Amino acid sequence: MEEKRNIIELTDKNYNQIIKKGQCYLIDFYGKLCGPCGELTPILEKLEPHARKHNVVIAKCDIARNPKITEYYGVESVPFTIFVNKEAKLVFPEIGLMDQSVYAKGIEKVCDSHLSFFQRLFKKLKS
Repeated sequence: MEEKRNIIELTDKNYNQIIKKGQCYLIDFYGKLCGPCGELTPILEKLEPHARKHNVVIAKCDIARNPKITEYYGVESVPFTIFVNKEAKLVFPEIGLMDQSVYAKGIEKVCDSHLSFFQRLFKKLKS
């Protein structure tokens, strides 16, 4: 049986140990008093098995408690979600609460975001 991965709480202290090249991430920046941020949490929990299937780790970051990460990614409004690809580059930033399908599509694409058009086409043809 596959081990269940939970959503990770990303902090200024654990960031360098968690975010590593070679792994893809969906990071949700949130505020405790933000209503839409609270609505996003159950969406991400539903998507966690989908993310695991696509080798994407879901992480959450409280902007009030983690100013270094918040500043590093230029977060000015929440909810703010980003995808980080295998090269540790930010792709697909989203501001505000989106439909679950937007996050699901990002999960499916983030690990392929470094591939060229022809590499993606070849991969699609193989599957």
